[in-house]
Amino acid sequence: MKMMTDEEILHKAMLLLEQISQNPDLYTESILREISEPEMKGVEAILQKIAENPKGVLAFDELFGDKVRLVLRFPVKDETSELGQWVYELEQNLEVKPDYEKGMLSIDREWEDHDEPIDADVERIMGTGKPPKKIKKKLQMKIGRYFTKLDELVKEYIQIRRKIVDRGDKWLLDELDDEPWLGITSGDEEETLDKQELKNYNKLRNSLALYLGNTSAGGVGKYILTPAQKEVWVDNEQKRRDEQDKGDISHGHEPRKRKPIVAPETGFKIMGDYWVKKAKYVKENINDLENDQYSIILTRHPVDIMRMSDFEKITSCHTPPSRAEQQQSYYKCAVAEAQGHGAIAYVVETDDLFSQTNTSNIESAQQELEDYDEIFVEQNRYLHGTNLDLTPVSRTRLRQFRYFRDFDGEDEPYEGKELAVPEKATYGLKIPGLINTVTKWAREKQDDLFEKLPRKDGKINLDNFEIYGGSYEDTADAVGREILMMNLTGLQSGEFIGDVKQNKETEDDLPPEMIGDVEKMLKNTCEAVAREWNPKYASCEVDFYVRTHDHNEWFIIPEGKLMLRWPLDEWTQLPNVVVGQDIADYLNQSYFDPEVPSGDLFNVETGAIYRGGPENNEGIIFRCEFNNKLVPSMNGETTVFDADGFIHFCKGVDQLDDRRDTFQALVEQFAKQEGYFEGHAYISLAQKIENNEIGSYEWDVEYDKEHYTESYDAWAKVSYDYDPEELGVDPRTLFDLVDRREFALRLRGFLTSAAREETGGEYWLSIRDKSAVEVGGDIRYSISFKVDADVPDDLVAQFYELITGDMDDEDEIAKAFMGALREEAAKNNVNLGQPPAEKQRNFDDLKDLGEVWRRFI
Repeated sequence: MKMMTDEEILHKAMLLLEQISQNPDLYTESILREISEPEMKGVEAILQKIAENPKGVLAFDELFGDKVRLVLRFPVKDETSELGQWVYELEQNLEVKPDYEKGMLSIDREWEDHDEPIDADVERIMGTGKPPKKIKKKLQMKIGRYFTKLDELVKEYIQIRRKIVDRGDKWLLDELDDEPWLGITSGDEEETLDKQELKNYNKLRNSLALYLGNTSAGGVGKYILTPAQKEVWVDNEQKRRDEQDKGDISHGHEPRKRKPIVAPETGFKIMGDYWVKKAKYVKENINDLENDQYSIILTRHPVDIMRMSDFEKITSCHTPPSRAEQQQSYYKCAVAEAQGHGAIAYVVETDDLFSQTNTSNIESAQQELEDYDEIFVEQNRYLHGTNLDLTPVSRTRLRQFRYFRDFDGEDEPYEGKELAVPEKATYGLKIPGLINTVTKWAREKQDDLFEKLPRKDGKINLDNFEIYGGSYEDTADAVGREILMMNLTGLQSGEFIGDVKQNKETEDDLPPEMIGDVEKMLKNTCEAVAREWNPKYASCEVDFYVRTHDHNEWFIIPEGKLMLRWPLDEWTQLPNVVVGQDIADYLNQSYFDPEVPSGDLFNVETGAIYRGGPENNEGIIFRCEFNNKLVPSMNGETTVFDADGFIHFCKGVDQLDDRRDTFQALVEQFAKQEGYFEGHAYISLAQKIENNEIGSYEWDVEYDKEHYTESYDAWAKVSYDYDPEELGVDPRTLFDLVDRREFALRLRGFLTSAAREETGGEYWLSIRDKSAVEVGGDIRYSISFKVDADVPDDLVAQFYELITGDMDDEDEIAKAFMGALREEAAKNNVNLGQPPAEKQRNFDDLKDLGEVWRRFI
């Protein structure tokens, strides 16, 4: 359909006067001019429909009659006073219904049974179990007894969970000092409690579900007094007693005898004491808590609906693109809703309502609202028209459900009967009672429809329902829609079957120009997504570019980058920046992930390695962009078309970010092979061991048998036999001398001294193993030293010098072993005999000949 010009629309609006005199709120020609230029298109279509055929264009004709805006009185209780806080906690948080005059309260709860078999959840996941058992209970009890019961239940709950902590892993005590039981999982409960204890615990949780309406650790924990709260309570109680004692003394009485002050464990004890002491005061003053500070404007006006999140204190993903600082992922949903679907309940200050409409009562204010094109303050667009200057402080929505059924006894089927279903979510100021007030109004106005709802097997059949308007749902999906129906009708889950379907036709058919400045909206929404995701990554970043084909089809080119960082001192030298492309190519050849499609994950030409970062914290940085086609969740695509698509891309980059350790290890492997990175010496050593190029005579050299590029550790072992008889010492004494840590460290010094001097090493080789065993009357002592891929290159050089240099000699090894032994013996006051005579070499012995020959080559 060709879009009308402003002049054509105004002409249509004038004609509208003659057709809908019963709807005076829609007649003014300036209605469109209250929307910014790009966003004006969002209400253009709905006004075209109204101009052509006004009847049935807006939702809820039967509820609103000939009105577009209604006003409801919205009395709220003061929460600032001591009484107000007590009442708010009781009515809003604990969700019970008190009768203060009678001193009673009623509870109506439904919850899933906690006392089910342990395997029930597993069976349901496998598709073989029964649905969870629901418990529904109603009861009445005295207000004072209610708080006493809660106090008892919560203290029992804490006691059991602290028992679980005491029996379980002690790390919980370190992680959560004040209340370690907060970190307990269901697995901890099942592991530490016996069968009977677990059964009792589940019964306790059922009781908490009934009385408290919550069984989570957080939900229960907020009513447990912290040490600081207890301290304040004790101070206040002491002050109260002191004042009381002063009064007694001033009247000539002795100060009364008292028990020591003991702070209560829970807030329920304090709430119960408040009722006991001030029940009369509560009954006398409860009605004075309510005030008329706020009123509710129910509106189905297209402009009001489209602006559902266009206020300084009410913003969300439905915010228009003109608010650049906000995320507008679902602004299109607000536009779809404004096409005659649903309504909004705005909360305004009653004084402002009366002042702006120049009235003094709700009824007159409601009548005046019908004469205005836009009733809320213009925040961002500075436009003109017949406006009021009201500022909403909170809002919720009424969603449009329709049900389809054939009425018995009628020949013609009746399709699409509307049902106004209030949301459960609010935006802006969280004012208690808003949802309840709107729901009560919707329930009373539609009560006659509930018996006519389509049913199957005696239950309301939600398969016959659809929800219209924008696709975004605060109370989302089939489960959420059933919850909204339960809230409206007051029925329980078991009285419904089927699922409410979502009708997205209006939203799907919206042309781009109706959503406003498409390019700006895409940039704003994607910038918000990038701001949200970038802090979550450890080694990745995301960015994007908005592009178009002839301004008809807009799309987004996402960009994901791997950003790896190292301290400067971990690299022995900085490669040329273009080596980054070689690293990217190496990553493509070396990295394999079954979850990533085959191909080159990294764009080689974007690879770079350089020195960067803050001046006082510079490091080595490797940067490379991912190939969009191979980012998980992209399914071979290189572009996306909205913020949702960009979010999917960000989630795919998040999966790659989880592989950062693998990427970093591969880059380090490349750098070590090329001599850029500390650890090059170990790779060279491992390669020599793998190729049998070490040539050590006295040392047994081994490694972990991995390919040298992936090898992690290598070690060398040497042994020496001590003869107790030649040394003139008892074998047991000799064994005791060498079988100790001090001797091993001393021997390490003798064995590695020459190698450390030769390599200038600052480090000591690590001892991998040591042992002393009796062999044919001698004491054979063995020691092995190790290096791995993480040690400094200097230490690898020391290891190589040890096994191939001067210490690869039988005589030198003997001197080292004997020197260490004599020092250890002297330290422990053990006398040794003379050392054995130097070995006379037999040059006919091939090994000895080999040793001599080695000295000449």
